[in-house]
Amino acid sequence: MSCNNCPSKGFQDNIQTDLIDNDYNNISPYDWMKNFPSSIGKSDLVEVSFKNNRKEIYNNSLQINIKRGDYVAVQCDSGHGVGMVTLTGNLAALQLKRKDVQLKADKTVYRKASKIDIEKLIQARLREKPAMIKARQMANSLGLQMKISDVEYQGDGNKATF
Repeated sequence: MSCNNCPSKGFQDNIQTDLIDNDYNNISPYDWMKNFPSSIGKSDLVEVSFKNNRKEIYNNSLQINIKRGDYVAVQCDSGHGVGMVTLTGNLAALQLKRKDVQLKADKTVYRKASKIDIEKLIQARLREKPAMIKARQMANSLGLQMKISDVEYQGDGNKATF
């Protein structure tokens, strides 16, 4: 049993928390692919969803056994990010082809997210709103005509995007 004020909301071993799940599922609440197999065909590509339904394709070159719904640690520009797997296998390859983008060689999946990765992500999510308020105050005090609508910290908490 956990306290009501705990940011991890009684963090369980299944790595599911309301704080994170709300960020990943706020735009597409209906999973229309739930009856499809997680991986169709052979492909090392994985689509990973981040906050506000931002999705990117990563290479699972280490052949980690992951499926849709797993949280994974992935390589980012500086450090690593944590996201939820939305597509694997040829479905991810088809999505890459549909978006007509080139996969960068350095975008790889490191591992399944550990408890420590998820706890760091939760702490980063809790820092986002105060950072947004402070950024708005700074922009206003400098007389800048900026609208700061959201802040997203990387999974390791080292980089913020405004």
